[in-house]
Amino acid sequence: VKTRAAADDLKDKLSEVTATLSEKWEESDEKPAIVTLGVYGLIGLVAANGTLRAVDSLPLVPDVLELVGILFSGFFVYQNLLYKPDRAALKETVTKTLNKIL
Repeated sequence: VKTRAAADDLKDKLSEVTATLSEKWEESDEKPAIVTLGVYGLIGLVAANGTLRAVDSLPLVPDVLELVGILFSGFFVYQNLLYKPDRAALKETVTKTLNKIL
C-alpha cells in the first residue's frame, strides 16, 4: 500500500515538474542557448564520471580520500556541532546565507 502511494506521489511530482518545464520552455526566447547548456552539462557529467572512475581505479587513492573525508567530517562536527554556542552560530550563519540567497 505504501509503495503504491509512493509511486503515485512520484508520478504526480513528475507530471508537475514536466508541466513546469514545458511552460518555461514555451516562455523562453533563448531555446538554442538552453539546449547548448544542457549538452555541455551532459558532457561535463560524462567527463566527471570518467575522472572519478580513473581516480577510483588507482591503488590507495580512494582509501586516502575516504580518510580525508572522515577527518574533515570529524573536524566539522568538532568545530560546529559539538557545543551549543557553536550550533547556534552555525544556524545563524546558515539562516543569513539562505536569506541572502532567497
